[in-house]
Amino acid sequence: MNFKPTFMLRFLTRNLYDAFTMMFGICVPFFGGLLGFFGGFAFAPTTYFIPCVCWLIIHKPKIGSLSWIINWVCNHIITKHVIRFNV
Repeated sequence: MNFKPTFMLRFLTRNLYDAFTMMFGICVPFFGGLLGFFGGFAFAPTTYFIPCVCWLIIHKPKIGSLSWIINWVCNHIITKHVIRFNV
């Protein structure tokens, strides 16, 4: 399938995707609850986990140093806490 990304192809695929998503949302009565569950399950851990990992990448503490150990311990505690209360 070698389609050139023309305006009409993009227009049709976007509208078809929107139509299928709308029909799925209308046909499944608990769709909003599912979105909330999966959104919370996916994004809540990253809200707490990614800043710690970014700090480790930016500051690059020596492996095994006190700040490195504290950061990884906090990562594991936060991750287990978030997963336990999201499930």
